[in-house]
Amino acid sequence: MVPVPVILCEFLVAFGLALFGANAVAFAKLRRAGNWPPDRPATVTPAPRGRKAVSDTPLPSRTRILAGIVVGLLVTLWAIATFVSEGYSL
Repeated sequence: MVPVPVILCEFLVAFGLALFGANAVAFAKLRRAGNWPPDRPATVTPAPRGRKAVSDTPLPSRTRILAGIVVGLLVTLWAIATFVSEGYSL
């Protein structure tokens, strides 16, 4: 039987890593695509012949992505520190 505090710590490590990873991937994709800083409009603009149309989905804000990265990293580090300080074993 696994104690509840151990399961909660494992859940927090997984949650923090997922939050960190998803936001890091979103940040990298936007930077690689040349869409940073997000300045294009949220409407569809017809594309000239031979070019790709601009999407109508708004780009996420830089602040929200960076906040997600920081929060995910902090949650992960805090849960790992709890594992170490309480003497739990993975």
